[in-house]
Amino acid sequence: MKIFKERYSDEIPMIFKLLGMKRVCDSSLEFKWGYISFFSTPELCLDHTYEEGVPRICIWLLLFNLNIELPFIKQRYEDVNNSPRYGVQYHNKTLWWHWGLKYWSYYMPWDWDMVRHDLLNKDGSICCSFDDLEDRYNIDDEFKETYSYHYCLKSGETQTRTATIHGEEREWRCRWFKWLPYPRMIKRVIHIDFDDEVGERSGSWKGGVVGMSAEYRKGESMVAALRRCEREIKL
Repeated sequence: MKIFKERYSDEIPMIFKLLGMKRVCDSSLEFKWGYISFFSTPELCLDHTYEEGVPRICIWLLLFNLNIELPFIKQRYEDVNNSPRYGVQYHNKTLWWHWGLKYWSYYMPWDWDMVRHDLLNKDGSICCSFDDLEDRYNIDDEFKETYSYHYCLKSGETQTRTATIHGEEREWRCRWFKWLPYPRMIKRVIHIDFDDEVGERSGSWKGGVVGMSAEYRKGESMVAALRRCEREIKL
C-alpha cells in the first residue's frame, strides 16, 4: 500500500532530519537507527537487517512496526536467510514461532483449506474429483473445447493462437471446521493451454504465456469465459 511520496535526504525537512530520518519510502520511514513500516503484519522479533546483518528488534504497534537496529551487538550474519531469529510473527493466517534456526507454524482456525477439486463437464456441471482420475495432468478430450484466441500487442500486431480449455471447481472451508457446510468459498476457473507463446514477452528470453487459468463465472459457458479473458486480461 502506497502511503507517502518517495523522498530522499535533500527533500526531507530539517526538523525530520534532526530525528535521524534519511529517506521516505512508499509505506515506510527510514532513520539512522532503523525504520518504521506501516500496515505491516504483527510481529515481535529479534533478527537481523538484510543489508548488513545488523541485529534489530521489531515491535508491532497496531498501525506500524517499529524496527530498531542494535549495533552494540557485535555479531553479524552475511547470510541473513540462515541467521537465528527469536520471537513470534503472524502472516498468511498463520502464527510463526522462531527460536534460533528452528521455527514452528500454527494455522489459525479461520484459515481456508481446500476440501474439493473437481473436473467440470463442458456444460459446467461437475463430473468427478481430480483424485479419482488416473492422470490428473492429462484430461480426456471429452472435457475440452478448442477455440481460436486473438491477442493484440501494444505494437498493434495481433497474435492468433489455438486455445484448448477445460473447467475446474475448487471449494475451501475453515481449516478447523471443515465438517461444517458453511462458511465456504467456491471458485471456478477455465484452464487454458495455448499452442504457442502469447503476450508481449513472446519470443524473448523471458518467454510468453503458454498456459493459465481464468475466472469462470456462474451462468457462463466456457467459451464466454474465454472471450471475456481475451478482452480483459493483459499478458
